[in-house]
Amino acid sequence: MNWANGLPALGMVAAGGAAGALARYLAGLLFLQLRLSPLWATLSVNVSGSFALGLLLAFLAGRSAAGGGLHLLAGVGFLGSFTTFSTIMGDTVLLTQQGSLPLAAFNLALSLALGLAAAALGFYAGRLL
Repeated sequence: MNWANGLPALGMVAAGGAAGALARYLAGLLFLQLRLSPLWATLSVNVSGSFALGLLLAFLAGRSAAGGGLHLLAGVGFLGSFTTFSTIMGDTVLLTQQGSLPLAAFNLALSLALGLAAAALGFYAGRLL
């Protein structure tokens, strides 16, 4: 088993995953309180998570095992459960089932384009730090 900072790797992923899942749930509640569509919550979570992952990848680039624990906790655990690719797919299927093909295509295209742009921007921002 890979140990990072005295904790087993599985424990770090689990801890980060629990925190990310809770943060994702709270973000969804916030958007409901603001009376905004759940689609906006999913998009916001995925774009901000993509940016954060880009920052993390830039920060960890060139570092050896010292960043392994942070990668497991924040990248695999927290951001892996915070961002919601499966939710995008589910939302898109529901939109198509409701006959909203243009909105389904827009949701998918916007999520992919903004997520990719945010990850790249985060990576480049992280390189500047």
